[in-house]
Amino acid sequence: MICSARRWVLSSLLLLAAALGAACTKTDRIGYADIRTSATAALLPKELALMYLQKIKSEKTSRTGEPVIPPCQLTETGTWSGGAYERRTLAIGPTVLSPMDIPGYNRWILFKIENRNGDDLTQATLERVDARNYSLRSPKTAKSLLGTIDHCVIGPTTEPPRKIIEALVSLGVDVAPDFAYIVPKR
Repeated sequence: MICSARRWVLSSLLLLAAALGAACTKTDRIGYADIRTSATAALLPKELALMYLQKIKSEKTSRTGEPVIPPCQLTETGTWSGGAYERRTLAIGPTVLSPMDIPGYNRWILFKIENRNGDDLTQATLERVDARNYSLRSPKTAKSLLGTIDHCVIGPTTEPPRKIIEALVSLGVDVAPDFAYIVPKR
């Protein structure tokens, strides 16, 4: 009788701990619709989005404490840094990949938009015409740059952030929740 009561208490505690653990692993996107499945994702066909982004002449950038971040090489199957991004572990990626090896767009996340001075894009500066850099990293599940396998930049460009984000979303790139206000509501 005592053993079955202990088992019941222990199983109840384990069930409670599992439920709490599952609740804590949810993403920060509470209140935001997944913009890849929103009406915006259908506004721009993939082919047009790719051609639009490929016309942007991107330059490599450098930030304090980071290696040089190369421009994104955009292909039909995905994007990558061309092997030019050195991770903090100093492991250098391959310089040539077959089309099958290039990480698909759905593995990338747009996590930073900043101007040439390094100032982040805010809602107050959204309409300001600045040359902006759009930083992408892979995998999109990396919580910091230390977990990043590949990192590249699009820009600088004076194109409106809404157009760039719409093009990236139509290709399948995820967008950080910080920029959810940029995506037009339908």
